[in-house]
Amino acid sequence: MPNGIDEAAYRKALGRSLKSETRPRGKRLDLTSTGSYRDRRWSVRLVDYFEDYVDEHPITVPVRVSRYHPVVRGFLDDKRADGVSRAQKPRAARVLETLVRAIFAVGGTVAPDPDRTSLYGVRTDAFRIRTTTATGHDFTIYICESRRRAKPEDVAAQRRQSGSRGRIDEHVFTGELIIGVTPVRDASTAQRVVDGKRTAVEDQVSVIVRTMAIEGRYRDRRAEQAEQERLARQQRWETAMARARVSYCEDYERRHFGALASRWVEANRLRAFIDAMTERQSSVESEQAPDIGAALARATSLADAIDPTARPESMLVEVPEPRPDDLKPYLDGLSPYGPNSPW
Repeated sequence: MPNGIDEAAYRKALGRSLKSETRPRGKRLDLTSTGSYRDRRWSVRLVDYFEDYVDEHPITVPVRVSRYHPVVRGFLDDKRADGVSRAQKPRAARVLETLVRAIFAVGGTVAPDPDRTSLYGVRTDAFRIRTTTATGHDFTIYICESRRRAKPEDVAAQRRQSGSRGRIDEHVFTGELIIGVTPVRDASTAQRVVDGKRTAVEDQVSVIVRTMAIEGRYRDRRAEQAEQERLARQQRWETAMARARVSYCEDYERRHFGALASRWVEANRLRAFIDAMTERQSSVESEQAPDIGAALARATSLADAIDPTARPESMLVEVPEPRPDDLKPYLDGLSPYGPNSPW
């Protein structure tokens, strides 16, 4: 489609197309920019939609947990895990324990995540767990409690009670838990769930499990496409290298035969000159006739020496093994050092 389309209208229409009965299962329509920044062009194409293949199975969070997984026990005992208030920690631990058991049920594993570096979209005070799915995909699950800005009078009272003139935390816990998974690139399902007026995070644990399953499928497809592109790129490079070797051999032989032809032309030209000089010398009496005859004899020997027709074996040519740089002129910009090499 050309430039100037109503992008918002198209995306709204594509969103409605998800509910169409004629939409192929596992596919959806996507609006993709195919032009440059100044000349924006668009295309609507069918892309994968693995959400159709992964169902959401309800997961119930128990009211009481008798024994916690070591990772969840580490969350309860970690005094540095200040992303959840003390009042909400038992509840958060039950949600984490349920999620860990759900991951184990589908063949995944979990491990503590001691990394405290920042993740995109994740608060630095959130407690994080590393998980690996049965298909070998790594995710980070995090849990924290939302905060809100405290009222000015509460901050002032806190300052008076502490007697400190330093910085006072102006954000307070709200009691609403947030649990999410990252990184998620293609799955259109929820990457995080939060407590709402109608739904609590206990009722949305299955959403996180489903999101990881869907994203894993997208990763498998990206890896499959990358492998196909790699094989195609390798095939193109090998074909180009084979053509380059043939072109190199032909060019080398052409230069060899061209050099022989040039020597043959030079020999015949020299013989014609010798014949003309011999005829001229025989018609003119000169005291230097013996010396001129000797010079003409040497010239004849030189003509015979450079004439390739006197040695038919000179036509045989042994093409040397080309170096990578020798093949560059025949590769149309590709690198002779490999399909992924920039040089």
